[in-house]
Amino acid sequence: MAGPGLPFLNELGEAARLEGASLRLLPGEGAQRAVLTTAGDSRSDWLRVGQALQRVLFGGTARSVSVVFRRPPFGLSGAEDLVSPGEVLQVMLELSLDSPAPAQPPVLLEPAENR
Repeated sequence: MAGPGLPFLNELGEAARLEGASLRLLPGEGAQRAVLTTAGDSRSDWLRVGQALQRVLFGGTARSVSVVFRRPPFGLSGAEDLVSPGEVLQVMLELSLDSPAPAQPPVLLEPAENR
């Protein structure tokens, strides 16, 4: 499954930044993987990353992009190389384009009294 385009990913990164978090894209093929990071690991940072995650989920839904998140994001190969010193990995994301649902003809139901 292919990942969303770079303009949309940049838009999500800006949305995360507005909430005080950072969206870091991970290299790889197929679905686009990314992590949300914060400057610390306090309760206020958890709130910030939660708000950023909400923006990413809503943004994905509005653009037919499937967003799967996993917490905790530890053990991701390559993720540690992308974060700045002091940044904390909070949530791992996988973004992919939703495939359109197969077209199915509508099913007509009989009224209950005719059965």
